[in-house]
Amino acid sequence: LASTDSSRRLRIALGVAAVLAIWLVARRLALAEPVRVPKFSNAPKIHHASFVSCLQGKRLSIATLMEIVQSLRDCENLHAREMAIIIDRIYDVTSTRGSLELPETFLPKVSGWLGNDPALVQEVYHQTISSVFNRFTHEAAVLNPLRAKRPGVTVSGAEEYIEKLVKETEPSCDFCRYKEMTAADTFGRVETEFAMTAANTFKYDGAHGLVMFRTHNPVQWTEEQFLGLMDTAMQWFGKAHAADPTHQFPHLMWDILPKASASQVHPHAQVSLSSRRYYGQGEHLRLVAEDYARQHGDNYFSHLVQVHEALGLASHLGRATVLAYITAKKDWEVIVIADEACPDFFRLLHLTLRAYIDEYKLYAISMAMFLPAYGSDATLPAFVRIVDRGAPATVRSDISAMELFAQSNVNVDPFAVAARLRDTLRKVRR
Repeated sequence: LASTDSSRRLRIALGVAAVLAIWLVARRLALAEPVRVPKFSNAPKIHHASFVSCLQGKRLSIATLMEIVQSLRDCENLHAREMAIIIDRIYDVTSTRGSLELPETFLPKVSGWLGNDPALVQEVYHQTISSVFNRFTHEAAVLNPLRAKRPGVTVSGAEEYIEKLVKETEPSCDFCRYKEMTAADTFGRVETEFAMTAANTFKYDGAHGLVMFRTHNPVQWTEEQFLGLMDTAMQWFGKAHAADPTHQFPHLMWDILPKASASQVHPHAQVSLSSRRYYGQGEHLRLVAEDYARQHGDNYFSHLVQVHEALGLASHLGRATVLAYITAKKDWEVIVIADEACPDFFRLLHLTLRAYIDEYKLYAISMAMFLPAYGSDATLPAFVRIVDRGAPATVRSDISAMELFAQSNVNVDPFAVAARLRDTLRKVRR
């Protein structure tokens, strides 16, 4: 009898193992099959204004994001409920409370950090920390607005620092004498009215160059000059691809000022074409888009735009959209996105960068651009991620162990960023 039971259990175990093996093989084959990702569109199905009545006067902020999403779930508006489903599909939003006690000896110092504002001081005792996790990209951001008031966050004197830096570095600038002091690509330089290219002397890819403004000041350039820089970069991509068609995936990286890791003060961007795939983070997003299309039959980036539009975190300029990104890597992160590198895309990018510099007084900036691939279906829309890197003259780094190895710690509410950008674009449209 015991032998019969043992034999039955063995047959059941083998049967379960066989079913599991078949399922794993089927899943692997399904994942290996090419996925048709639907075409990206930045046109929102419904605008944020249509959802306002659902929010019942709730303040728009990361701190109230859980309540906002719940309001959309409960709304009589069918489109609002559908949008809540997409938000819940992509994001997990949570919040927690952190409490503490302040000794009387420490209280005056904390109050000074907070501008001696009694309301803010009261918030210190019971703080709300919000966390947003992207279920597909695995990006995560934690935000406590009070952390922006901690020591070292607000620093003045940036304009004076930059003016001095420009004057000190211009006489010996290699890029101001680029023909004598920079290398050239084997297919030659691209030289236009406002910009020029060079080969990167120490390459991180086979096709890797520099595109530089003809002006030395890293924060003073017009729309015409900026569009000229972007046109020069696009010409470089075309020449590099023609020289070697295996180089298919375009990237542009731009750091402004040493604080943002710029090796030289003269404004310049890194341009490169990789041959097998996008660089790691870009390729990760492309694979996310494939996975999203496989699971839900929709374009991930289109839904990303729709979610940000529904929450009031998107602004549009023709075919291009700027998003105050919910899971920001660092403070003030925005994404500019379009179906391709069209005039609207570059114009909105220029307006965003000038808003950072001229209106928000954010001078140390890092941005990364990924563009549709040459001759490959494994492609992305055109998009740029932009972040502020902190006060230009400060020694303190803006990146800590938290950001390097855990998750993003953000001090500026994306809803505040979105409001500022809307105001900026509204002025431009007048």
